[in-house]
Amino acid sequence: MTVTKNEIFKKAIELFKKNGFDGTTVNAICEACNVTKGSFYHHFRSKDEILLNFYHYSLKDAVNVFLNILDEKSDKEKIWTVLEYAIDATIEMGADLLKALILIDIKNGNKLLNPFSVVKLEGTEDYSRLLKNLIEKAQKSGEVRNDVEAEKLIFTFTSALIGVAVNWSASGGGYDEKEELRKLFDIIF
Repeated sequence: MTVTKNEIFKKAIELFKKNGFDGTTVNAICEACNVTKGSFYHHFRSKDEILLNFYHYSLKDAVNVFLNILDEKSDKEKIWTVLEYAIDATIEMGADLLKALILIDIKNGNKLLNPFSVVKLEGTEDYSRLLKNLIEKAQKSGEVRNDVEAEKLIFTFTSALIGVAVNWSASGGGYDEKEELRKLFDIIF
């Protein structure tokens, strides 16, 4: 039986959530997938790479975002729904995995959770374009009264999201991350 890269990825994430990132070894991933270490390393350089890709891949599925915004009536709520998609990706990881992701990202040059690069991540162009278009539309309709360029608003909210995510993960998830981000959303937009 041939195990695909995607199957290894999904099993590793499942193990990370169950046992924690540090509590999951490459050996444990290989055993759970019934693959050799050679097979694992054929697909991934390390378990760090899997975790770095987890958040990135969660933002690639713009189709789900498109479907969810159809239910929203106001332009501003459509923006929130799109942003909520990224927020839910951090919450889904849980505080411990998010903390591990942040530390790995820092160790690898801070390319993922960086407001200067996050809206430029490969594969997330549809997500970024959708967000920018929704903000511009909401500005024209007057629902978003902040007249700062859409890209700068995205940068500002992304900075807030990263700051809250760092604090939330460091606190062990000790408060409602989404609630705090909604307050910041209402201030920024």
